[in-house]
Amino acid sequence: MPNIENAIIALQPKAEFTVCDGVYSGIGWLSPDIPKPTEDEVNAKLQELAQKEKLNDCKQTAKDKLAASD
Repeated sequence: MPNIENAIIALQPKAEFTVCDGVYSGIGWLSPDIPKPTEDEVNAKLQELAQKEKLNDCKQTAKDKLAASD
């Protein structure tokens, strides 16, 4: 399952940051030249990444079942 670090990396791949307790308020932003994503942006990216992961899991299950049926 994606976490807040995954979301931030997806939004700002060159940023340096720390995260305490896995929550937005625990983000320590270490890249003053890169804008910190808002909490809404991070939450939206988390949802997007979770949906992609679920879709990829379904695709893999389908591939596995197809391979097993051959």
